Amino acid sequence: MNSKYLILLLVFAQSSIKPQDSTSKTTKKVFPIKGRGQLSITTNCTEKISVKEDAHCSSCTVSITKKGSAKHYSNLATSFKGDSSEVSVEVKSTSKDTYATSVINAVVPKGTIVKCICKGKTILQGAINEAYIETTSEPVTIKGISGALDIKTESGDITVVDSRGHIIAETSSGYISIENPSETLAVSSSSGDISIKYPNKDVNIATKSGHISLELVALKAAQMVRAKTLSGDVSCALPKNETPSIIVHQTSGKTKSDDFHYKRRKNNSWFGAPTPPCKDKKKALIYINSITGNVTFNIYEGVTCCQ
Repeated sequence: MNSKYLILLLVFAQSSIKPQDSTSKTTKKVFPIKGRGQLSITTNCTEKISVKEDAHCSSCTVSITKKGSAKHYSNLATSFKGDSSEVSVEVKSTSKDTYATSVINAVVPKGTIVKCICKGKTILQGAINEAYIETTSEPVTIKGISGALDIKTESGDITVVDSRGHIIAETSSGYISIENPSETLAVSSSSGDISIKYPNKDVNIATKSGHISLELVALKAAQMVRAKTLSGDVSCALPKNETPSIIVHQTSGKTKSDDFHYKRRKNNSWFGAPTPPCKDKKKALIYINSITGNVTFNIYEGVTCCQ
C-alpha cells in the first residue's frame, strides 16, 4: 500500500474518533441577593466548582464554562433560576460521551449557603461560609473550604483537604479521607473505610464494618479523638514522645502495640501510660471502641504536640 495513502487513512481514522476544534463557551448570570441567600448547584458533568465570598457585593454572579468541541458541548444543557433569596444552577449532559465538561465559577455575598448535588467527578474549592454536598457514586474532592461542610454520599469517595470549618461526613460504602482539618469532625459510614490525618480539634468516627485509620500529630490539650466500630479494624499512628491518655474497649478483637506499654483493666479494656484516663484534663484523650475488630497502635518520628 502506498505510504501516503496509509497516512491519509490514519489521519481520517483519528479525526473520526477524537473531537476536533476544542474550545470553550462561557455563560454568565447575575442575581441580586437580599440577606443571607443560597446558591444551589446540580450537575452531572462539572469537573470543578469554585466559589468565592465577597463581603462588599450584594449579588450572586455565576459563570458556567462549557469545555470541549462545539459539537460535543452542545450536549450540555444549562439553566439558571433565581430570586432575592436563592439562586439555582443546573448543568446536565444529555449525552454519554466524555468529550465535554464544564467549570462553574461563582462570586457570592458573604454568608451565602452553597448546596451542591454532584453526579460526576467534581472538585469543589473556595472561600465558602457553609456548604452541603450530595453525591452518589462519583468521587468528590473538596479543597480549602473556609466554612462548615456537610457531605453525604452513597458509594462515591470523599476527599477533604485543608478545610477550616466544622465537617460532617456520611457515606454508605464510599471511602472518606480527611487531611489537616482545622475544626471538629463527625464522620460515619456503614462499610466504607475512613482515614483521618492531622486533626486539630475533636474527632468522632463511627462505622459498622469499615476500617478506620488515624494519623495524629500536634494534639492539643484536652483534645478528644473517638473511634467506634463493630467489625472494622482501627489503626492509630502517634508521633514519638506523645503522651495522650488512651482507652480501648473490645469484645473479641485484639490490640497490638509494640511501641509502648499498656495496662489491662476490667471489661476487656486497657489504657496507655503515663496518666490514667480522664484524671488529667490537660491531656488529649484517644477513645476506641471495637467489638470484633483489631486495634493497632504505631509510633513514628513526629512533632511533639502537648505543649
